[in-house]
Amino acid sequence: MKNKQIIALAISLTFVANMTFALELKVEERINKALSGVKKEILVENKDSIKINSEKEAKEAKE
Repeated sequence: MKNKQIIALAISLTFVANMTFALELKVEERINKALSGVKKEILVENKDSIKINSEKEAKEAKE
């Protein structure tokens, strides 16, 4: 290969590597957003169940 072809190939491979890395970051960002939504739902469910349990315990204590 000529030097110019080697340089062009190196530039192309660098571009492909950068695009792959950028796609990985976007995918990771989407996964993190989805997981944070799931975590929030779990926290809300836990708070609700704690509230329900404490209300049940209060009713049982009255009886």
